[in-house]
Amino acid sequence: SRLYARYFNGDLEIHSVDGHGTDAYVYLQAVEDQASEWLPICNRAAYEYYASRKYQSDWTKKK
Repeated sequence: SRLYARYFNGDLEIHSVDGHGTDAYVYLQAVEDQASEWLPICNRAAYEYYASRKYQSDWTKKK
């Protein structure tokens, strides 16, 4: 789960209290312009491809 959270530029924290239980907190970017995947850039062509992409609205956005 932590790996998935970090893939989306976030983090996972788990806090356990003896006798009370465990709380898990998932932190993800909430601002659309900052919410991006961390993709490996293997060469200049891949970098230019991802840098030039124009992101379009998807089903998660309110209209």
